[in-house]
Amino acid sequence: MQRKGRIGLMVLVFGLTAAGLRGEEKVPQRRLDFSCLGVYGTLFDFCDFSVYKLIYFGKHREPQRLEGYRRLLHETAQRGKLNLVGLYCFDRVKHSRPIPEYLANADALLQALDPRDIYAVFLNEENVTWNKGLEVLNRLYDHLKAGYPTLPVYQWLTAPAVPHPKLRADGWVYDLYRASRADFRRKLVKYIVTGKPLVMCLNASPDVAPFDSPPGFASSQGQVEVCREFNVPMFFYCVDPRWGSPSIWLRSDSPDIVPWREWLLGVVNEVHRTDTTALPLYSANFSTGQPLELAGDEANRFAFEEDFGTVQFVDDATIMGLLNLRWDGGREVLFLRPHPKGLDTVELQYHFFSEFELSGIEARLTGKLLREEAEVTLALSINGHAWVHEARATTGGQDFALVSSAEGDPNFKGKEFWVRLRGRVSSREGEAFSLLDAFRVTGQAAPPERREVRLRPDEAGRVYYQDDFSSRKYLHLAHLTNGEQLTWTRGHLGTHGVAGRANKVVLRWKFVAEQPLANLRVHLRNWANERNLGSWNNLAVSLDGEHKLVEETTRGKPANAQGTYRGTLILDLTADPRFAGIREFWVHVELINNSGVRTGESNGVEDLCIEATAK
Repeated sequence: MQRKGRIGLMVLVFGLTAAGLRGEEKVPQRRLDFSCLGVYGTLFDFCDFSVYKLIYFGKHREPQRLEGYRRLLHETAQRGKLNLVGLYCFDRVKHSRPIPEYLANADALLQALDPRDIYAVFLNEENVTWNKGLEVLNRLYDHLKAGYPTLPVYQWLTAPAVPHPKLRADGWVYDLYRASRADFRRKLVKYIVTGKPLVMCLNASPDVAPFDSPPGFASSQGQVEVCREFNVPMFFYCVDPRWGSPSIWLRSDSPDIVPWREWLLGVVNEVHRTDTTALPLYSANFSTGQPLELAGDEANRFAFEEDFGTVQFVDDATIMGLLNLRWDGGREVLFLRPHPKGLDTVELQYHFFSEFELSGIEARLTGKLLREEAEVTLALSINGHAWVHEARATTGGQDFALVSSAEGDPNFKGKEFWVRLRGRVSSREGEAFSLLDAFRVTGQAAPPERREVRLRPDEAGRVYYQDDFSSRKYLHLAHLTNGEQLTWTRGHLGTHGVAGRANKVVLRWKFVAEQPLANLRVHLRNWANERNLGSWNNLAVSLDGEHKLVEETTRGKPANAQGTYRGTLILDLTADPRFAGIREFWVHVELINNSGVRTGESNGVEDLCIEATAK
């Protein structure tokens, strides 16, 4: 979020009842939903809630602040507005002070306030879980819950973070400015599946993006539509670019502010007339996954594993019955549970593909049926609609281990297949029906006859090849030197420092085209830390796999404060006559660490792309 330092009291939101904080009074509280709206940094008349930023840390620990905060919250509550209170009692990135100091700061704030005026609290904003962040946030959460058991405590992580499986929270606050509707929806779903309340901060300010630009109005309007779909409450970041002031934003006639304000006031009307009993929408039960690439290891075996330790399944699986899912990151399980707007059947479908023929496919699913009427099945498909080799668990109260195997099935061979996980949720209320603990798919990948990449033009004559390292197909296609020093994780190849010597890993791809090529370009998205870890990457092209003709390196390129360069190396060979009309060429990628000491991962590559046109 931008320009936050200019705003003394910040507005935010959230939604769990605070009746438990009010002792015997037990005043009913409205639950925040899409029909409620706020503005970050102030409380305009059209707002339904306020969220104030209460700073009590470092030089800002003046006693007079506490009395002012108490009056502010009480006056807001007297106006019928709900208060979500931001406890800004620690430095959110450096975490430079002892944790007991942070706990004492939080206590000082809460002891000065009237709990009857507090709807919920959140711990700072846009937090990180690295650099002791997870420990700090969990210690604060545990401390507050021990002293104030009925106080809802929310966590706000910085984009693009997803819910950390070990971060304790009663709910979430999040912002994802400039994101498209599709990207925003996918990220929002990862918070929805935790089963905890979510409130989103959206942009309505030229300080972030011009109104008519794609990341401007179009982005924010799409995000409003997604929040409506899932019945998520919103607040808006509204400031003028010069002073960072919500008040100036409200009254300014500046041409870069006026369209944003007119748009937001229209959203206010929409929000306030929304009947949220019809929300979430039926479409909130569905989410589209992505095809998952497979390739063999050194023994030509592949394995895909999902232990539900993260929310990665949201990206991977096409889901029907999304509202019926509850992900528990602490236990690393996925529950199938009733939901008033959910479905009777829940499905997760995984679509796998490969450049190589796949066979001997076997899927395994473990979990537990929690109710007598529960049922879980596991099945395979070679075409995505005819399901075979189905395994079924139907005994309530029992652990299950389902196996669906196509071993020996002559019809189940090819370069793609699907796996379906299906569970029955035959009611709209009650406890969860089932839990899923782990999912694994294994099989055999046939390696190519030649260690080379065949390039074929499309109908327009465009030649394109990409390896995003989501699989280990480089083991089948690239020529490796010192490959045992490579580490692979999905979407990433990396290496490290080795004690007593330099470390150099080389990958060489041979590309063979069906037609002569022109306009050749090679891109490598990568990173390296030369300053602190002694590493760098090289990208080169040759015609024979040995003599490099053109080369680019990360050495000496601008790095961030931690000494890390992140970017894309580009070799544009469109004007180089040596590469005009070629049908064969080699791409060389070198990952080097010259430190001579053992390090963690020091450099890596994430995407290799080849572009050309066929003559």
